Amino acid sequence: MNNQFFNTTDIIIGFMFFLLASSIHYFFVINYYLKIRKLKLFKSEKYYKNKKLSLIFNIFINYLSDVLYISVIIFFTLSIIYINKIYYLSLIFTFMYLIFSIIAINNIILIFMYSESVYLIIYENNIVTLNNIITKNNILKVDNDVKRKKLQISFLDDNEEVIIKLKYTWKLKDFFTEFIDSHK
Repeated sequence: MNNQFFNTTDIIIGFMFFLLASSIHYFFVINYYLKIRKLKLFKSEKYYKNKKLSLIFNIFINYLSDVLYISVIIFFTLSIIYINKIYYLSLIFTFMYLIFSIIAINNIILIFMYSESVYLIIYENNIVTLNNIITKNNILKVDNDVKRKKLQISFLDDNEEVIIKLKYTWKLKDFFTEFIDSHK
């Protein structure tokens, strides 16, 4: 009786899915860090950094996903080498790349939902986020939702009202309020 759970083709197909998931994941991660780096190049004295979100991003994006990435590669290599001798290695490889895929999806969702709230700067009477430049004169309203989960900033961009939602913290709201009040 053959106790082998997977054959070599199944493991290689799984590794190809892993490579696809990791390339998509690292595309978004590298894009995020390049945008943060561009913001830091402005050398602004007034900036807002959400330290808690930044720590969460660093733990999930840098450490956890990198450790899983390396372990998936190690278990892939071991399961290819010892496919006929140690049968459970292919199960561990499959489990590890599924966990990596879940973490990669989680990281992409984190980047989409909260990346604008991690780092903001004031530069030449504008607030610059990762994806927006908000001129002080174009800010219509800064308000939070009832549960104080999101900070909603409405502003004019090319004569159209745009609303961005940032993760609410009282420091971020104070940052916006101080910016609006200081240059009147």
